[in-house]
Amino acid sequence: MLLEVGTQEKAELSDTIYRYTPLFKYMMTFYVIIDYLANLDESFIATYLLEQQLIVAFDHRNF
Repeated sequence: MLLEVGTQEKAELSDTIYRYTPLFKYMMTFYVIIDYLANLDESFIATYLLEQQLIVAFDHRNF
């Protein structure tokens, strides 16, 4: 859902590197965690997209 809307940083989320997450108590990728949280609430999607836009703006000195 969220990850289909594209910026470069979202594309860089790992879907192959698994890490133990104490919150979920098992191995997960960052891609799965972000997708799970995005499906919980629309406000998370809006916040995440804003953060991604800020990252791109700062990286390109376009603010």
